[in-house]
Amino acid sequence: MSTSIFGPYTKTTENPELFKSEYLPKIEAYRKQLADNILDEYKLPEELIPKELGVDVTTIPAKFLNEKELEITESTGTELVSKIAKGELTSVEVFKAFAKRATAAHQLTNCAMQLFTDEGLARAKELDEYYAKTGKTVGPLHGLPVSLKEHYDYKGKVTHGGYAALIDTVSDEWCLTVEILLEAGAVFYIRTNEPQCLMHLCSNNNIIGLAKNPNKTDLTTGGSSSGEGALIRMKGSVFGLGSDIGGSIRCPAAFCGVWGLRPSQKRLSMKNVTSACQGAPESVICVLGPLARSAQDIDLFMSASLQGKPWERDANLIPMPWRNVSVPAAKDLKVAIMFDDGVVKPTPPIIRGLKLAEEKLKAAGVSVVEWKTLGDVEKLVATCGSMYNQDANKGQKTLLETRVVMTTKTR
Repeated sequence: MSTSIFGPYTKTTENPELFKSEYLPKIEAYRKQLADNILDEYKLPEELIPKELGVDVTTIPAKFLNEKELEITESTGTELVSKIAKGELTSVEVFKAFAKRATAAHQLTNCAMQLFTDEGLARAKELDEYYAKTGKTVGPLHGLPVSLKEHYDYKGKVTHGGYAALIDTVSDEWCLTVEILLEAGAVFYIRTNEPQCLMHLCSNNNIIGLAKNPNKTDLTTGGSSSGEGALIRMKGSVFGLGSDIGGSIRCPAAFCGVWGLRPSQKRLSMKNVTSACQGAPESVICVLGPLARSAQDIDLFMSASLQGKPWERDANLIPMPWRNVSVPAAKDLKVAIMFDDGVVKPTPPIIRGLKLAEEKLKAAGVSVVEWKTLGDVEKLVATCGSMYNQDANKGQKTLLETRVVMTTKTR
């Protein structure tokens, strides 16, 4: 038996007969529902859909949206929430523009796991009715279209986490972080693509397949918040909720060219998140966090989420509000850059990018230092791998090879 630094390789869990007889019919029904939920008014003309891979599709929505829709979807969430609060825009106007652009984004990149724009429109109408009656907003995100990575429990909807074995598992509760966004006034209408098992810097799964990078569609979006990276790059939502344990927000943000934040652990709640990682949650902590198009919207997302005081409903969290701090002067910043960890040397384009970043930072007045490797990197990686896999991947294997549905919620 061959081995790696993570331990011995084991037999495959593939079972073609079981997949074909038990799961494929359910997958086909799931795909049909996704296709049926592309409303006729949001379907891209055939001539706008490239027939080949390897193209930049980021400019295509501009050919499909009208001037007002473009203006709305090119605006930041910070700008939009202010205009809605002043009555300059309605929630319905904002929602329709983003729903159209998000649906176009999915047709071009396969970024969506679920579309439910009719429900989103109904929610936007409710928010407008509330505003008309009271002259007030329901919260800091009133009327903002927000996207969600699929593996957060969504009350009344299937939540499968990329596993075919969970494709008909309907959530009876809300993921707490999603619920807090809802209470803050967010409008939901799209849940996005992710890889099977989640812990992967790509997006492939047996349910809807790969998400494509909008900048060049034969490249990966990164992962595991794969669909979020693509959707935010395509400006299909104001911002989206992703998750990150080893790069799952940071990687798709970097690959697709958007902003992403992996918050400190135990700031946003992981309560009611579908995952088969039974061993890692208290050794290598997963976090939820935003992907957005601007630093201002990252700030808006975090501020709104923590205004909801999630620590009062999840005792695992640190009771720490979001703090507003002044922007530091460049001369007061010190940034460390690691050019080589001593084990894997980055490729020349990555080194070139790091050098360019160093030059730009220094030119702006930032103090830049080189970070030298500390300790035995291979040993550190192996230790981290052991913590990730301390249950010998029993949770993942169970879902990959059997009909048995296990408890998969992080609470």
